[in-house]
Amino acid sequence: MKNIELTWFKEQFDQVNQNNVLLSYSQKISNISIQKFLQIYKQHAKTMWLSEENRASFAGVGKSIEFKANGPKKFKIINSEITRLFKNTIIDDHIVPKEIGPKVFGGFSFSNSISNDEFWSHFGSAYFILPKIQLSHIQDESWITINLNVNNSNKNKELSKIQDLIDLVKIHSETRPSDNFNSYLTNQLMDYENWNGLINKAIVMIKNQDIKKIVLCRRCLITGQNNIDTLNVLLKLHHNYPECFSFLFEPEINNSFLGATPELLVEVNNTMLVTSSLAGSYPRGRTKQEDIKLGIDLLNDPKELSEHQIVIDQLTTKLAFVSSNIHSATDPILMKLNNIQHLKTEITAEIKQNINIIDIIEKLHPTPAVGGEPLEKARQIIEEFEGNVRGWYAGPIGWIDRFGDGVFAVAIRSAICKDEKMILYAGAGIVENSFPLKEWDETQLKFKPLLGALDIDL
Repeated sequence: MKNIELTWFKEQFDQVNQNNVLLSYSQKISNISIQKFLQIYKQHAKTMWLSEENRASFAGVGKSIEFKANGPKKFKIINSEITRLFKNTIIDDHIVPKEIGPKVFGGFSFSNSISNDEFWSHFGSAYFILPKIQLSHIQDESWITINLNVNNSNKNKELSKIQDLIDLVKIHSETRPSDNFNSYLTNQLMDYENWNGLINKAIVMIKNQDIKKIVLCRRCLITGQNNIDTLNVLLKLHHNYPECFSFLFEPEINNSFLGATPELLVEVNNTMLVTSSLAGSYPRGRTKQEDIKLGIDLLNDPKELSEHQIVIDQLTTKLAFVSSNIHSATDPILMKLNNIQHLKTEITAEIKQNINIIDIIEKLHPTPAVGGEPLEKARQIIEEFEGNVRGWYAGPIGWIDRFGDGVFAVAIRSAICKDEKMILYAGAGIVENSFPLKEWDETQLKFKPLLGALDIDL
């Protein structure tokens, strides 16, 4: 990364006028780890996306362009902004693989409004960033992408800023991980007595109001003696849960949203899409024999299968508006994670003309796996029971490239962090035959990935 060539930008400057133009240049580089890359730029806004089983990994620093939106039109506003961005971008891509190049990273809140408290005030209902410098790891290759948003009056100044960022690598070539020791206090923001009352009330509403399912979440507050090192936490998460999508989105220093989610919302590649139903959960066994038995029990549990089928039915119904040739597996399979196992059914489809990934996200979100069924009734009950506390928890988070391809996951197993405080989220699907204690235990299991990454035993 020390020999990044910036002459291409100077060659493009004669195409730049008073209006802003995005210039994007990619170059293959010698390998640099994402950990080292982000440690070098720890004083800059950053984002990180690690795909399941390390298929592809991306990290970005700085803000070349950012988009924000609030309210019920957030999807349409972001869609329009991203489409316009890539339409007006000059990209040097003559020797660049399709998977490389500028990507916009970001996400959406669960509901149309978002709390303006100390944790969520920088995020908004929708927020996307095109990083100034993006690192891509794909198929054992490392590429750097530099994105300059310039006009005739600032082009040399912006180029100088990029040069300064690149020079940081030379200054910090021997960067070592910092001492990450911290001590924590934990506060479950809802005790079991209140949870028991809440779940029983929800079960009564399900029986009396023609509701199939409501997903309710609870939170756990972690307070550190020092600021929490979210980069270190995320890398531990990904190490422990490599089957998941691991993400970190930090629009402002020391204010980040992070997690490791097993739930794909949608992946788009050319004209094809993939999504999945991930609903129904059991713990892992302490022995191989117990684990096999629990998996078999999960595959035959009427309550869990019913919850899972609700998600499949709703996904296929929604997909019919944006796609055709919809196919889903006949039977669910087990997705086994470190401490929990889920029922999973993959669904594929062919995208209709003039439909893009944001259109699909808007149609699919929220799935019954994180909202409920019927959706509007479930959302009303969620707001009544929880208030406006979810933020981006259970919302869509991911990336989009210049071809309209991208990956978005459902931001579960996640947390919001501000300085020394972190709020963890965990949810449970409530149906007519749910038991409050079982759902409490399930949410405890869902806290464990992040607690384990913090070396906390709850």
